[in-house]
Parts: sequence; C-alpha cells; structure tokens
Amino acid sequence: MPQRKPTSSDRSPDQPAQHDTPQVAALRRRMEEPENQQRYRQRARWIEWVNAGWRNRDWRQVPVRGRKKVRAVAGWQAMAHNFGCIFRAEALAAVFGLPALRTA
Repeated sequence: MPQRKPTSSDRSPDQPAQHDTPQVAALRRRMEEPENQQRYRQRARWIEWVNAGWRNRDWRQVPVRGRKKVRAVAGWQAMAHNFGCIFRAEALAAVFGLPALRTA
C-alpha cells in the first residue's frame, strides 16, 4: 500500500495525523524515542527477510480459504523457513569448522 503524503507541512512525523487510527497514533508516539527507532530499523534484518523467503518459495497468495486451512499453510511456511535456517547453520558450521548445533 503506498504511503500517504502529509497534507500539512507543519506537522512533525511524530505527531498523529488526522486520518491515523489509534494504533498508528500510538506507533508515532513510540517512534519519538531513539531506542524505538533503532529497534524498528532491525525489522529489515529479520522480518523482511522472512517475507522475502515466502515470496522466493512462490507463495505470493494464500492458496486456500478458511482460518484452519490458512493456519495450516502458514505453519508449513514457518516450518520451511525454520528448516532452511537450521540447514544453513549446519552448512556454515561445516564450512567454517565450527561446532554444529545439536538438539537432543
């Protein structure tokens, strides 16, 4: 969804806009703090990578209807992501001579 442009140039980005929902207004207030801005920047490092993995596995749309089926598809997606992380970690450990992760 494209980002809306502010209609008034005198409003700070931290101040709620007229069209903001209460949740967005609360986010704007939280984003005034530098530590929250830093935490939000980490989103690209973690969340967007997961979303890219979803698209790379050609799951652009949920191919089913109904809450139970959507939850099942999302579970498969999460499992595919987690297994990819595990296998990647083991491969990197082997390449760099690090101890592999063992779960028992």
